[in-house]
Amino acid sequence: MRKRSSQDIPAGESGAVHVSIQVKIVALILVSLILTTMAVLFFAVTTQKNSLLSAADRTLNMNSETLNQTIRAIMLNGEAGIAVRTMENLENVQGIENLEIYRTSSVTAFTNYETIDFVNSYQKKYQFEKTERHPEKTLYNNYFQEVIDTNTPVKVENKIMRTLEYYYPLINTPECRSCHGTERFLRGIAYTKISTNFVYDQIDRVRLILSVILILAGIVTGLIIILFMRRIIIQPLLQIGSVLQGVGRGRMDIQVPVTTRDELGMIAGFTNNMITSLKHRTEEVQITQDVTIMSLASLAETRDNETGEHIIRTQHYVKILAEHLSLDEEMINLLFKSAPLHDIGKVGIPDSILLKPGPLDEDEWVVMKTHTILGYESLRISGEKLGTSSFLRIAREITLSHHEKWDGSGYSQGLAGRDIPLSGRLMALADVYDALISERVYKKAFTHEKTTEIINSSRGTHFDPDVADAFFTRQMDFRDVAEQYRSEPRHVDGLEEN
Repeated sequence: MRKRSSQDIPAGESGAVHVSIQVKIVALILVSLILTTMAVLFFAVTTQKNSLLSAADRTLNMNSETLNQTIRAIMLNGEAGIAVRTMENLENVQGIENLEIYRTSSVTAFTNYETIDFVNSYQKKYQFEKTERHPEKTLYNNYFQEVIDTNTPVKVENKIMRTLEYYYPLINTPECRSCHGTERFLRGIAYTKISTNFVYDQIDRVRLILSVILILAGIVTGLIIILFMRRIIIQPLLQIGSVLQGVGRGRMDIQVPVTTRDELGMIAGFTNNMITSLKHRTEEVQITQDVTIMSLASLAETRDNETGEHIIRTQHYVKILAEHLSLDEEMINLLFKSAPLHDIGKVGIPDSILLKPGPLDEDEWVVMKTHTILGYESLRISGEKLGTSSFLRIAREITLSHHEKWDGSGYSQGLAGRDIPLSGRLMALADVYDALISERVYKKAFTHEKTTEIINSSRGTHFDPDVADAFFTRQMDFRDVAEQYRSEPRHVDGLEEN
């Protein structure tokens, strides 16, 4: 028996998980859309965030410069109290968390009279009044020191607290030098701290809007792509697969519709050419097989006292019974093609026994009965050489079991009832009917009615009751076949097997 190779194993039997190409394409599209959406969202949100923070940075710089100019204008008129109140009012503006001016010593301005004393001592004419002061605060960190060292603004973003701090240097400009001296030096640092919640709130809104837009666009785009892919790839592949599946089941009259001139159209064309070529080869093989079967069967008949029409008649009898028992079409065809080989084993029986004009003695009869085994063995050896097939299996069954009897008194295995293969039970009745209805030199042909009576008497002993009932129902078809393929005896036959 030929072992199955990996190529013989149908899809789904190899243990691998079958995943539809349609699922793979949809998954690929979804993954691509998700990655694209994430990339676009990340880029858009990052760009929006950087733009907002940059705008806030510019605003802080401008506000710090404005604050510097405002406080300077107020202080030039000696209005320290107004400057303090101005800063207090500005600190109440929504979004501003801190607004302070620090001296380079890291102590807040307007908390003592150090500056007024210095200015008044420097001034010769106008003396500033000592107005109310505020509690002292201090601020010192690396950013504060960086402004002192570089005289340039420093911006610090705290992402966790969502704040933006701005350290702005206050330089001793010309209009200040009338009070603070003629040198350019750092008079102090304006410190502003604002909340960036508005930035992140706007980013969240942008993220939500973009997510909704991109998701909707992705769904629409994905559906369009999926429908497009299904139309131009999936459906043609499914058509090709369906046709190939039909070919695998023996249908050679189908073709793949060629609707495009692309690669799939080429594959469809190649597939159709392959099916056409396979159909021709299958027909050639089928004809060769049928001719070989009939040749072998005829060869066996030439050594017996029966005519070639016996092969044809029994072939049709078996088909009539199988159709009445509602066997499937494939099984009926197998039985029809296998039936002619039922006596192929007679080739191995000596002529002295096979062609003996008189009755066989006991020893000769034992040898004659071995023709079922000889036929079975020849077909078994063929199966080992050619590989197992449904045809050879049915042929072996018929050859070995067509002389078995329902009550177990037959040969060569003494099987009984349904232990006898159905093919053997069908062949048994067909073979007996043809032996009785046919004319021989040593006997006249029995009439159809007489033959029917004999078969009826053997119902349940020799023949399967269901098969016998099928015969009784279709007996007119049997008679028609016997008339159509009538033959004349060729020589004396003293052997009556049945």
